[in-house]
Amino acid sequence: MIFDSKKIVLIKLASLSLCAVLLLTVAACSAKTAAAGGSDAYDYPVKPGTDAWKALGSHADMLNACQIPETTLNRMSTAGLVETVLNYPLFGDAWAWDYPQEGFDSVSSGFNGIPALFDRKDAGMVLLAKYKTLDPNAVNSDWTDLQKGQYEYKILDAEMLLAQTPVIAGLSVQDCHILVREAILKYDTGPQDDIVFEESSLWIAARVLEQVKYAPFMEKMSADIDYRNFVAEGSFGNDVVLKDIYNQAQGYLAGT
Repeated sequence: MIFDSKKIVLIKLASLSLCAVLLLTVAACSAKTAAAGGSDAYDYPVKPGTDAWKALGSHADMLNACQIPETTLNRMSTAGLVETVLNYPLFGDAWAWDYPQEGFDSVSSGFNGIPALFDRKDAGMVLLAKYKTLDPNAVNSDWTDLQKGQYEYKILDAEMLLAQTPVIAGLSVQDCHILVREAILKYDTGPQDDIVFEESSLWIAARVLEQVKYAPFMEKMSADIDYRNFVAEGSFGNDVVLKDIYNQAQGYLAGT
């Protein structure tokens, strides 16, 4: 993988512009399959693209319409809750922010499904299992651009969840290793020249290396503010930082 800082900025801006166009359309399609991956996943009663959705007068009304009843949350399996969160109609709002962590914090604060998922002790394991099923190369050549975008952002949303500290903190040492391996696999086999996709995978790796206190990575963190900013914010890592995090992850996986 060749890292080019100028290219990174241009591609990032283009990707965010495309994201802004697709957000609501992708959400509409995702919501229609809310119960597909988990047998007890929540089927949102009001979905983007419907007359009922169009009748909502404000973003606050959309947020209220997407809240999950507490009784449903309490009896839902973790697998069902993972699918429910991934199909949250307003998850795409997170990608409209300058930095993924800011966007995620905003979305999480307005949707009761995410805190409920993070309260589950097996949230990390179930999310990891889901992540392993999401193959970047599973895109069908017959798919429309919308379908391709929908699938790619499903992976990105899963990565955003997996990069969160409460999720990583609940993983075993072995599962942390598996997660880094899977993130690097996604990075190596995912869309080329898609900096949003690449940064997302490396953000997971960096967050795990911080959690397990991998010594070479921690030394870099303490000495380099760009490292610390990327780990904290999840975006706009420069080419040197991204390349080094990739190499650090490979060292961790190799046990060096």
